[in-house]
Amino acid sequence: MPLLPGQLLRQREIAERDLTDLCELHRYQEVIADTGERTKSWTPLASDVPCRVVSVGSITGRERLRNEAIAQVTQWVLVLPWSQDVTSRDRIYVTSASPVRAFDVTQVLGPHTDEVRRRAMVDEVS
Repeated sequence: MPLLPGQLLRQREIAERDLTDLCELHRYQEVIADTGERTKSWTPLASDVPCRVVSVGSITGRERLRNEAIAQVTQWVLVLPWSQDVTSRDRIYVTSASPVRAFDVTQVLGPHTDEVRRRAMVDEVS
């Protein structure tokens, strides 16, 4: 049985209290010039977005190809407000951490009925 609108709003407010960090979202874009040259860039989407980084256990120390080089990555879950636009073409910088941490989104979980938070699987880029 779905939540009533007031119940859903209350659950979203409670869920947002747990988002104790702040992050910036950037979306990957590739532009092809008239000459055929490709330009790759990260376009800022949002800043000061509440978030929380959560460990997924022992999935660490993997390697993957990133920007034509092998990079060490660690997988995490990044929790965001339920309405946040996020895709697997995004890079997220947790700006409230020192030093700033960078994550590439690999999968967005959801949306679901009565969603109270948005979750994304992310790889930490070192």
